[in-house]
Amino acid sequence: MHETISSYPDWETLLAPRILLGLWHPSFLEPAKEQLPYCRRSYIGNSPAIARKYFWNDCEVFSIAFAALTSADGQRFRQECKAGGKKIMVWTVNEPNQMMEAVRWEVDVILTDVTRTWLDLRSALHCAFPPSSLLPYSISCSPSHTLASRLRKRLPHATAASSSGRPSASTRLSGSSARLLTEVQHLESVAGPFDKFKISPVQVTLAYMMAWWLGVKL
Repeated sequence: MHETISSYPDWETLLAPRILLGLWHPSFLEPAKEQLPYCRRSYIGNSPAIARKYFWNDCEVFSIAFAALTSADGQRFRQECKAGGKKIMVWTVNEPNQMMEAVRWEVDVILTDVTRTWLDLRSALHCAFPPSSLLPYSISCSPSHTLASRLRKRLPHATAASSSGRPSASTRLSGSSARLLTEVQHLESVAGPFDKFKISPVQVTLAYMMAWWLGVKL
């Protein structure tokens, strides 16, 4: 990989700073640091506990499943990242109410399959609220944006419901332990056993995206 990266002109200044390595198994950390020390590293997974224990010191970005960040531990992890100067990417956020939730969390990146929905929502937010309150989601907008007026009415109620501790539709977790264990077995078949690192299979990365990358059919 280094040979490929270094083959481009001015790769150290133009290419390398733009590469973010996504790591989902602790065994990949040392090779990443040794072979590609100039690339930033990110943990990809659905477990704040694993991210905190095994990846915190070696990664500056944490790409976490949306559902995992809605839990009490997820909230603590978001606070820890903010205090520690770590960045959060959240995936895969396709529902507008979940996008609004992620904005309230002040995450750095929202990953979605429906980019037009997110871009329209982001534009509307900047029409409805001061831009300084919506960083880092900077974008220009039209003052006549019809969605903006609806957001002004809906956001305070959604925020109140969230702060009251009552779970909203965006905070309902999905999935099952059986499916998680199946996915873990596939990942272990590729990168080795997780229990080598004393990680419970039930805590390991949920990897629909990783399975897709690896060509694994779940």
